[in-house]
Amino acid sequence: MLLLEPGEKSLEVYLQHDFTITELSENFTAKQASQELLHKVLGMMAGEDDRDNRSTDRWDLVRTGCLVQPVPDSEGPWTIAP
Repeated sequence: MLLLEPGEKSLEVYLQHDFTITELSENFTAKQASQELLHKVLGMMAGEDDRDNRSTDRWDLVRTGCLVQPVPDSEGPWTIAP
């Protein structure tokens, strides 16, 4: 949990994950088949404000992709997608 200190107006956080080439290639195959991408990283951010009727705002985060593609005219190798 990260808290803003009094006087702080923002903070930076990063949602990251290291995908394997197998996971990225499986995501590519799923995308080609118009299916949901299999591999993703999930996160959640919430903000509470005691001064605002104790309200809580929540944001669900999803990071995924298929950053690779098969090498044309080849079987097996993958390359970074443009």
